[in-house]
Amino acid sequence: MTNCLFYSLFFALFLNLSVGSLKLSQVHRTFMSIYKGMFEACTVSVDNQGEPIKPYYNQVEMRFYIDSYFKKNLTKYVKDYTVTFGYVADNPKIVCKKECRRIKITLKANINFLYKYNKTQLFTIADGDEL
Repeated sequence: MTNCLFYSLFFALFLNLSVGSLKLSQVHRTFMSIYKGMFEACTVSVDNQGEPIKPYYNQVEMRFYIDSYFKKNLTKYVKDYTVTFGYVADNPKIVCKKECRRIKITLKANINFLYKYNKTQLFTIADGDEL
């Protein structure tokens, strides 16, 4: 009887570890392969008069794209997750208010009681002529 209890406990722990690590890798793959086209779609590079300007992210469209991307791609793996993002100025101590060229996205997810996910990515609009 003790052996059955021990084996069932060991099997439950093994199942939790294997399924948790699989979900962790799926969440990580989803976060690290954020669709780069949404950043291009949110980039404004021409003003209202049709003149070229220094490109920046459209914040309203960016919120929509980020929310819909994670809702569509992440909910099949985890239900308990939090996505936060903020715009960063060239000086990291300053928060950008408008015409921002850098966005920092953070994902926190509870996979199960053994696995937690917490990663951040920074996306920047850079001039191709500068290093």
